Amino acid sequence: SENNIDVKIFLINNGVLSTIKQHEDAKFGGKYHFSLGKKDFVEISKGLEVPGIRVEDKGEMKKGVKEILDSSGPMLLDILVNPNEKVPSGGI
Repeated sequence: SENNIDVKIFLINNGVLSTIKQHEDAKFGGKYHFSLGKKDFVEISKGLEVPGIRVEDKGEMKKGVKEILDSSGPMLLDILVNPNEKVPSGGI
């Protein structure tokens, strides 16, 4: 925010590290040893003087994307997704 660069950050936030969670599901029957806990990335970005908004369901996505793209300066869009969604194997 210091330089007011017009950068947009799209954070796909499932609240976990999916690949770690998938390995723990497969090897340990879902007994998790790692958790990110609940992080409020919108508040974190505000602390860095970067405005942010959160999208909690698909119905809000279009509005959230429009708002962030129509804004000037840096902005965060925190997109909450299902933590049980599987990550494709072999990378993206």
